[in-house]
Formats: sequence, C-alpha cells, structure tokens
Amino acid sequence: MNRYLSRVLLLACLTSMASFSFAGSQLPAPQNPQQCVEYFVQNGKLACNTAITQLSPDLKPALQVLPIAPVLDGRAWRLNWWNQQPNQPMMEYGLPNEKVGAWTELVTTQFFPGLQQRMTPQKFMELMMDQMRQQGFKPTVNVISNKPTDLMYEFIVTDTPAENQHELQRIWTNETGMYVMHYASRPTMSKDRRAQWIDLLNKAQGLRD
Repeated sequence: MNRYLSRVLLLACLTSMASFSFAGSQLPAPQNPQQCVEYFVQNGKLACNTAITQLSPDLKPALQVLPIAPVLDGRAWRLNWWNQQPNQPMMEYGLPNEKVGAWTELVTTQFFPGLQQRMTPQKFMELMMDQMRQQGFKPTVNVISNKPTDLMYEFIVTDTPAENQHELQRIWTNETGMYVMHYASRPTMSKDRRAQWIDLLNKAQGLRD
C-alpha cells in the first residue's frame, strides 16, 4: 500500500486506522459543515451526508471530533479514514471509487490542542520537512504565505515513484490549538488546480474556536 506522506510523518500520534461506508440524510454542506461525514454533488450543488449506517459504536465519535470545516471544490468527496483519538483528531477525505492506499487526490484535516503553546506554524512546517527527509524523501519546498499564526506552503516529491506527490498545506493557530489542512495530488497539480486549492485552504475554518 502506498503511504500518504503527511500521515507517515505523524505516526507517533496517529496510529489507529478505520475504513467505513455510510449514508444518511442529505443537507446542503454550507449550512452545517461540522456535521458532514461525506461530501457529494446533488443537483449541481455541493451537499453532505450526516448520518452513519455502517459504523461500529466505538467509531461514532468521529462526528464529534471533526477538527475543521473544509471548503471543497464542488466534486464528490467522502470521509474514508479518521483516527480514533479525540484529543488529536484527523479526517481524510477521498474521491469516490478511490481507496485509501490508491488515490490521486486527498484532503486531510487535523487539530492539535495546545500545540500553539509549544511551536509556531513555521516550526511545525520545519519539523514535518525534517521528518520527511529523515524518511529518505527529497521534497522541494516552497512557502506561499507566512504570518505568525497562519502559514501555507507546498512540497513536491518527484524522486520516489511510488510516493511522488504534490501537496499544499495550511497551518494556523488560535488560543485552543493548531489546525492543519492538506490537499495532496498525484501527479503534480496543474497551475489552475493549485490556485484553486490555495484559495480553498484559506477559506477553511477551525471548529475548536
């Protein structure tokens, strides 16, 4: 199974994996984003499912630990992976008919409570890239914007065929913790797709305010 690089870098705190399917009531995504577990397009509009039908009781807290209200691009997306640690929630959204280990695009959201007291977004980015290099990867890194509490950067890996990808990552903090949202693409994203997702990442809102 191909590894998702950003997940690999956080194995110390993100070790539980679950893959499940769900279906439920359909609501327009913008009205109630914190309850969405699956995004899809209905009648030309972005909508979401809020109910889970095939999820064991111990996994149902997924809805309560959703870290970020992601702003997506109007295509169908579904939640296909999440970690079971409410104190460090991570959600991973994929495209329909794609599997966790065989994907072309992924959106991932994370929240680290209290981490803003120990490091800045800049430091978090540096730590991620240092860990990636320690794993043997050679990312090309570009900082897109850098404010004290809100940073966006991208990295591209092209020298490891099974792991090559292009990722945009936004890291921001408030008084409750640190939020991270990723958009990753295989192969390298186009200029227009890159500009689109820079805009979408900037619109994301944390749900731990």
